Amino acid sequence: MNKYLMMSAAAVLATTGGSVAANAGSGSASFAFGTAGGGAYCDGGIATYNGVVYSWIHNLETGCGESFDSYGQGLLGKVKGYGTLADMSDNYLSVFGIYTEYLSYTLPAKAKVGKDWTLWVGLSGVSSFEGNSGVLLAGPPAKHQAGAKTVSSYSAVKNAIAKEIAKEHGNKG
Repeated sequence: MNKYLMMSAAAVLATTGGSVAANAGSGSASFAFGTAGGGAYCDGGIATYNGVVYSWIHNLETGCGESFDSYGQGLLGKVKGYGTLADMSDNYLSVFGIYTEYLSYTLPAKAKVGKDWTLWVGLSGVSSFEGNSGVLLAGPPAKHQAGAKTVSSYSAVKNAIAKEIAKEHGNKG
């Protein structure tokens, strides 16, 4: 995972112009993940930024009824075809002892509400793909209600990752 993060950071730094760094500022923002169709996921986060350096808490505890938060860091930069965004790591899977699959989120500068976010999934160092996306909503995320049909932004890729893990271990499941 460290190699992946280093390559991501290098890619962002290579494409970061002076104007991004000069206009980045510092602060924090609370947000919820919204679906591409206008709904809401039950998770979100708090991003703290100082210039082009970002840190965040991915909050699943209050929103999704899970018992922890995950954490990450990233750098802000301009990426051709995507604009200015922060590529953020997320240690969610490591909580479950999964290290061959990894996640990152791209968040808009200053985690601005109404702007696009994307969840990226990497598999065993040989594949990476877009796992989910949507629009940031005003946060923090709503508390999970028992019996509610809300899911986390990560839920859309759980089955794909489970199948990949099974293949790596020789299961056909």
